[in-house]
Amino acid sequence: MNICFLGHRPSDLGGWNENELQKNIKRNIKNILVESFASNKDLVVLTGLFLGPEMWAGEIAYELKIPYKVYIPFKDPHSKWIKKTAQQYTFLKNHAASKETIDRGHFDPKKIYEKDMYLVNESEKVYVCFVKMVPIIKYAKKLNKQIIDIMPNENEDDFFIQI
Repeated sequence: MNICFLGHRPSDLGGWNENELQKNIKRNIKNILVESFASNKDLVVLTGLFLGPEMWAGEIAYELKIPYKVYIPFKDPHSKWIKKTAQQYTFLKNHAASKETIDRGHFDPKKIYEKDMYLVNESEKVYVCFVKMVPIIKYAKKLNKQIIDIMPNENEDDFFIQI
């Protein structure tokens, strides 16, 4: 079973420094991966390794020894990142079960959406972490994908909401 995690960059999730919201999102991702892998040993995490939930899912999958596949939307997406996150991207990409470059050209915002569409197309479940509705959620709904919001909600103990 293929699953993916999509979401905002850390700057839209409380800032670039790790905070309680991000820790809760990472905890949610880890819980999902542990439970999903326990019930399905064929689990594969699909990711573009972009900053935020995609990279966190890759890090946690690596930590738990769950296979993950990386989909690269254009040449060197990490080239403008700070050194630490660029190195983490390279490490995770090099340890992936497989990697596929979707387009060998340079940055174009449309390519990020195309990467997200690719992840959604190939996934049975789509876990999202957005503070507002974004086009990729509408796209996933149109494909009748199972979409689960993993954004922590202060008023609930159960953070997983079916969209």
